[in-house]
Amino acid sequence: DGGDATSLAQRADHAMYQAKQQGRNTFRFYADSLSSRFTERMGFAQSLEQALTRDELTLFYQPMYALEGVEPHDGRPQGMPHGTLHGIEALLRWQHPQRGLLEPGAFLDASEHAGLMRELDLWALRQGLKHLQGFDAAGIVVPSLALNLSGRHIGDGQFVRTLHQCVLESGIAPARISLELSERLLARDLDLAQQWLQSLRALGFSITIDDFGAEASSINAITRLPVQRVKLDNSVVQRLTSSRDALLLTDTVIGLCRQIGRELIAEGIETEEQRQRLLRAGCTYGQGYLLGAPRTAIELAQLLQRATPGAPAEAAAALARAQPSATPSSAPSA
Repeated sequence: DGGDATSLAQRADHAMYQAKQQGRNTFRFYADSLSSRFTERMGFAQSLEQALTRDELTLFYQPMYALEGVEPHDGRPQGMPHGTLHGIEALLRWQHPQRGLLEPGAFLDASEHAGLMRELDLWALRQGLKHLQGFDAAGIVVPSLALNLSGRHIGDGQFVRTLHQCVLESGIAPARISLELSERLLARDLDLAQQWLQSLRALGFSITIDDFGAEASSINAITRLPVQRVKLDNSVVQRLTSSRDALLLTDTVIGLCRQIGRELIAEGIETEEQRQRLLRAGCTYGQGYLLGAPRTAIELAQLLQRATPGAPAEAAAALARAQPSATPSSAPSA
């Protein structure tokens, strides 16, 4: 597969990375298509590294609401529901110079291979803290901020200390920061995950199991891990009205969370029928397009300002100082 030792080694590397992408514990033979994909991925990773210093990254925020008493928006572009705000989730976006606004699915694989997840997650934390400070200064009540973390950090004590230092410097209480990790990643090693999450809990952070039900779910993860929240994956919510399995899983998880004191949040609520079904099952909180689409910090400030009596009119302007340039308007949720 190679005319000399150098090209042979390069092609072996390409095949190795492809095998890793397929889940490890496997092998792949080299093909010319692997080389082109590898080169494209590495070029994408280099652009992403530069994006960190060029203000090309931004955060969108999707609100989470108490489902009881919510009046869904009327379909207008700036519509928002009337209800009790439970918190907001930060969603990373990349304003790519050529490709436009990209969601994480378009670039996280490249960032994983390039070892950039630590930088990306810390950037999102610092930016989210700045925006939370801005909301507080403007008198806009945002109870909590949810941030997604890569599973690569599990077991990394130095990363925990860096997270804590960032939050201490911001003056934001750690209890207002909810760190979300995918159930799939946590389930790989529950013992390690348990110890690592306990160190975060000891510092005051809130922990959320994300994407529950997306794959073969483990009730053991909910009962063993020191978490406060469980997020029901949007794939389950979308099947609520058509699948008995989805209904059974939803009822089981809601009942378990109620018994052991975990908070359940349903993701991806798009219809009033789904909201009503979740309410009947006992689900308290949710997020999704029915309740509010992801928006920039400035857009969200303008919308929440209307529902916050006494909030100063300059709230959105104050947040602009912490907001990198990005194309306004809603983007699909992560």
